[in-house]
Amino acid sequence: MSRRIRSTPSRLPPRDAADTVKVSRPASRAGDGAVLSPEVDFFRRVYVVEQRAANSAVQGRRSTYSPAKEQLERRDGECVIKTVESVWSKKYRSLLSHHLQPEQYLRVLFYGVGGTAKPPPTPQQLDAESYREIYRETQKTLFDQVQCRLRSQASIGRTQARLACDDGESVEDAVYAVVCDSSLPLSPLFRYCLASSQSGDRFRIKQRQLELPAALQFTVCPAIYSELLGKSLPDEFAARAAKLFRRHCLQLDIR
Repeated sequence: MSRRIRSTPSRLPPRDAADTVKVSRPASRAGDGAVLSPEVDFFRRVYVVEQRAANSAVQGRRSTYSPAKEQLERRDGECVIKTVESVWSKKYRSLLSHHLQPEQYLRVLFYGVGGTAKPPPTPQQLDAESYREIYRETQKTLFDQVQCRLRSQASIGRTQARLACDDGESVEDAVYAVVCDSSLPLSPLFRYCLASSQSGDRFRIKQRQLELPAALQFTVCPAIYSELLGKSLPDEFAARAAKLFRRHCLQLDIR
């Protein structure tokens, strides 16, 4: 619902007012919008995690993306300040109506978009048919994609370790070098599992350093990773990864 008001700034609605308000001057600002439920707020935070990761991959540096609180639109010659927070609740409900689990939908969707030329969705585009189609297609091939990538990484890891051993390194030193070599196209989860397979303080330190990024990767499709990695995953990692991901989302600095 929207509320029409006069252009006088003192007549602006309170912070929990309706989704849109009509004002005559762009300088006038509406409030931050309705308070989101815990479920919708977590949904929003998952989106921010994925959008920041996508931005960082493109920009080559850490992203501090935060979703806009308001957007300006022009309707019939008047400026309309629309509270964007309301979009999160609407999109959350829309995804549920399509029988989709909203948070997992976001994780898989961004994974799928990463392999296309299509840009990540804006909050307003989250339930668009074109993005839901990417999600469906990604779901169909997700197991094969993950399996292919893990096999490729295993091959790279073995080759690099063997070359190091041929140069006189011990097996332990060769494995450690593979874990630490950032130039190798190895994922955090693969490095984490490799570090977990070895004993020694230096491997435990690397394991702790890699735990959060490994958890972020694992929680995109935990059932698939659990099946493919099997005993390579440390005991109780699946449960810990879910807790780490949730804590990471809830601690996000979203201005």
